[in-house]
Order: sequence, then structure tokens, then C-alpha cells
Amino acid sequence: RSQVRRRRKPPPCLLKGGEVRVQSQISICNRALAHMGQTRFIRSLDEGSEEAETLRLHYDPVRRSLLSYRAWRFATMVSPLPKFTATVPGWSNVYALPAGCLRVLAVFGAGGAVDSDCGGAPFEVLRLSSGRAIVSDVPDAVGRCIFDVTDPLEFPSLFCDALSWRLALEICAPLTSKAALRDNLAAHYMEALRCAVDADAAEFCSSLPEWGDDYIRARD
Repeated sequence: RSQVRRRRKPPPCLLKGGEVRVQSQISICNRALAHMGQTRFIRSLDEGSEEAETLRLHYDPVRRSLLSYRAWRFATMVSPLPKFTATVPGWSNVYALPAGCLRVLAVFGAGGAVDSDCGGAPFEVLRLSSGRAIVSDVPDAVGRCIFDVTDPLEFPSLFCDALSWRLALEICAPLTSKAALRDNLAAHYMEALRCAVDADAAEFCSSLPEWGDDYIRARD
């Protein structure tokens, strides 16, 4: 009797013909499983499979870790800082940390050059009894911060790629016993991260003074 060979179902992140669905938390998770060579995929993080439970444990911490890694353009926001009534010796002003802020990059006064990658006024992030706070001598300060972006639709494609490889790297130990897999995943993750960082850096351009301008003007 001839046997009918069943075709393996594609992961839920794929449509017919291999077309990728709109990126989502589940599609990123299933890409991580595919990177590991897994053949079982998930449809929800709430299902009872070992894969779903492991991904549910790791997804948000890995996402926040990767977001905090650098000042990604898509995750960087400029926001006025709400004042705290508390006082801290040595500093003139105390501000509340904006909701969802993962890292504070810079603090500026109103009208300051908030698009700069560096500079700004001196500041410090502290934990007070009322919560985490930013202290600075700048009045009416504006903060440049990395925010906790949760919607995958806001992630650039190359960031999603790096996130899926990083997630695969984190979950490979609890899901597989392949000893050499981690090194392979780490190499792929570092390459994906490099590509994402390069693409992100290309979205910023600042004008630099031409060398010798002051000297030439002085001679004129």
C-alpha cells in the first residue's frame, strides 16, 4: 500500500509561496525557532507548548536589552521632563524619568540642540524614594531618551532580523542539546546586529565645519 507523504505546514509567519506576513511578535518568535532548525512553530505565546513558554519568558527581556544596546533612531524620543518636588544636594532641578524610558541619552534646555548625538548639560539618573529621577542644573529640561518600543510594526526590518537571531541565541539552551548551535547563532547574531547598526547610523547626518574655514577668513 502506497504511503501518502504529508507536507510540513509552514510556520504561521508565512503565507503561501513563502511570503512573510506583516512582522509581529509571533513572526519574530517563529523566525527565532527557524534559525535554530526547529520544525515546531507557535501560533500564540499563551499556548502550552515548551517553545511558547520559553519564548514568553525571554521575548520581552531580549527586546528591551537590544533596544537599550544603542540609540536606535526609531526608539529615540525627545520629551519635556516632568518636574519632581524632591531636592537632591548638588543639583538645582529634579525631574521624573519619562514613562517607558529605558535609557537617558542627553538633557538639554528648552531650545537646545536635541538632535545631537552627544553634548547637552550634565545630568545624572538616580533612584529616589519616589522613584527613578533625573537630576540636572538645567531649568525646564528636555530629555533625549531611548523608549521601550513594543509594537513590532515600528521595528525596522534589520532590527527585527537582529532581534530574531538574538532571541534564538537566548532560547537555544533550554530547547535543544546541540552543543555547537550556540556558537553558530552567536556569529549570525553579530552579523545581523552589525547590519542593523550600519543601517541605523545611515539615518543621521550632521554638517561639519570645513577644515581651514577660520584660518582662510582670518587671512581675508
